[in-house]
Amino acid sequence: MTPYPPKLLQIIHSHAQSTPHKLALTFLDPSQSYTYFQLFQTIQILADNLPNQLSNQVVILLYAPCLDFILAFLACLVKQIVCVPVYPPINGESVQVLKRICEDCGATVALSHGQWLGWKRLYDLKSIHHRTSWPNVTFINTDKLLKKVIKQNEPVHPYSNTHNPDDRIAFLQYTSGSTSTPKGVTLTHTNLQHNLQLITHFFQSSSSTKIISWLPQYHDMGLIGCYLGVLWCGGSGWYMSPSDFLGQTGKWLEMVEKVGGTHLVGPNFGFGLCARKYMNKPKLNLSTLEHICNGAEPITHQSMTSFINTFQPYNLNVDILYPTYGLAEHTVLVSTNGKLKLHVNKRRLQQNIVEECSEENQDSTILYGCGVPSDEVHVEIVNPVTMERSPVDTVGEIWLDSESKASGYWNKPELTEATFYAKIHGSDSDDNECRTYLRTGDLGFLFNNELFICGRLKDVMIIRGRNYYPQDLEQIVDQIENVRPGCSAAFSIQDDEVEKVILLVELRNVKDMDLKKICNIIRRRIQSEHNIFIYKVCLLHPRTVKKTTSGKVSRNNNKQSYLKDEFKIIYSSEVEGNVSEIEVNNQIEEEKDVIKKTLTIQNITNDISTIIQLSVGNIHNNTALVNMMDSLQMAQLKGMLEVEYGINVEDVYLYQEETSIEKLVADNTGDGNNTMGKKKSVTKKEITIDMVEMDRRACLTGFICCSIM
Repeated sequence: MTPYPPKLLQIIHSHAQSTPHKLALTFLDPSQSYTYFQLFQTIQILADNLPNQLSNQVVILLYAPCLDFILAFLACLVKQIVCVPVYPPINGESVQVLKRICEDCGATVALSHGQWLGWKRLYDLKSIHHRTSWPNVTFINTDKLLKKVIKQNEPVHPYSNTHNPDDRIAFLQYTSGSTSTPKGVTLTHTNLQHNLQLITHFFQSSSSTKIISWLPQYHDMGLIGCYLGVLWCGGSGWYMSPSDFLGQTGKWLEMVEKVGGTHLVGPNFGFGLCARKYMNKPKLNLSTLEHICNGAEPITHQSMTSFINTFQPYNLNVDILYPTYGLAEHTVLVSTNGKLKLHVNKRRLQQNIVEECSEENQDSTILYGCGVPSDEVHVEIVNPVTMERSPVDTVGEIWLDSESKASGYWNKPELTEATFYAKIHGSDSDDNECRTYLRTGDLGFLFNNELFICGRLKDVMIIRGRNYYPQDLEQIVDQIENVRPGCSAAFSIQDDEVEKVILLVELRNVKDMDLKKICNIIRRRIQSEHNIFIYKVCLLHPRTVKKTTSGKVSRNNNKQSYLKDEFKIIYSSEVEGNVSEIEVNNQIEEEKDVIKKTLTIQNITNDISTIIQLSVGNIHNNTALVNMMDSLQMAQLKGMLEVEYGINVEDVYLYQEETSIEKLVADNTGDGNNTMGKKKSVTKKEITIDMVEMDRRACLTGFICCSIM
């Protein structure tokens, strides 16, 4: 027993006393469930049976997704063991990651359970001819330590509460992108306590909270946000593995209806995936949800709006989907409950200048705020080169200071000093003279006190003096037919002293596809949106792009694998020679034979659904286009017709009252049927429409659209 238990254990103990039979944690597959009494007693039993010599030692946790992991984690806190949650290896590459982590933290013991150890034995048998070099650690099966039968009437051991500061190390969080140089974030019990208080406050969590989660239990957002956060507030949690979510996406939301879930937490791609995969499924009742946290990666307009449009008919309160920002070096949470949505000029943003613009501006891009940070979290926007405060309305590196700021990286004093104890230059205030900051490596800005995230400093591609964020290019690729959304990686390389952009793209399938034309479409879309050309597009098989164990695209890993020629590339399109941008534009422009989609009512309806972010079922084929689309959306449709269907139409035609989806298809196919007839251009068709009236409608549509944002 610890001389004075950490605050988290005191709270779990209190719940075990006051609500012993209340459900604490439930895992769906494999089926496991613990009340607060059972949970507290089980972790005490496990802690008592762990070898005493492990106290104050570093120990690896290797568990397949289930509650065995959280039992071992909490038992380590009781025993004062510095535990290291690690994604359980599933192949030779991930074994090497584990090996590097063990070498970095000095662990010689790993706690695990029968399920994963059984997999390890089978893996070793299969790879007997090229035996895997496992790290030199002793494995302890915690299943065998839990032999004592828990008696339901056995009293809960007393705990003496304390409010003393607790700078003891709780555990090490290895960043999800750990590669050849893994970094273990050292978190104390004070860090953990402070961040759990922030989570409870911002999420408005209470004993009635019911969270449904599929996030990996080994990483900050899943472990702290979804498991420990529930135990802190005395609520209940239901959990599933990430692979179960990816295989049965709808199960996540179906559990909300089944148990009356109140809270959801997930990365941005998860919400977009739910929207794509849940079309035409049985109806749900999502009215019990109180807070939905969207974080872990850049927030995209497409994922936000598609999730809202898909599930609003199922009683989803659209005002509870909150963009969120956090990172492991700040325990997890920095800010959430974002409410602002800004339209900014992307050309100016490339110059690190934040300039609002109208939605109709062709250079407009949308950024979502991640909420106003707590008064307890000091946020500064700093020029990463001069280390001076950035002027208002400019992008800089986000610097943080609070009790959630970790003490540093394990056994890396120089990197710790540079990352966690940075000082702002050129400031004379006493506060800033003493205060040190965490350099997050993230770029962003403050607007009306709300924090906006632009991207990772290390991922930014600087082309001709302008900043380009890789996720902006990847999001365009996601919208192209036959591309796997969320499975592209953009990065730059230096070649002949010129910075060149490389794009890796996974395809759904390659059968009967003109791969050269796909590359041309990608180049055109990105060139049109961002005025940047892609030096090389590489098309890959599914599940090839490298991701972190938390599911995010690892751009640096992809870049290194590309440079080492490790990818099996299906097809690549490279700009030959040392050509200029004009030559590249001409080269692309000459290739007019892009992929032509069949012009059908269904295809056009799907395209318009994507543009206006409205479900297909709510789009009527005989409604005038001008009555459902604003001028910017109409311009997108016109561009799509030209690029993807090979059809040129005049603006005046699109703005006619009689131009509906049905008419558009009928006018541009031979007979109006759903099979492609001979294309006929309407560019020379005589159209009688009052141009003044058309301009008035366009302006009115744009005004209404801006007013309701």
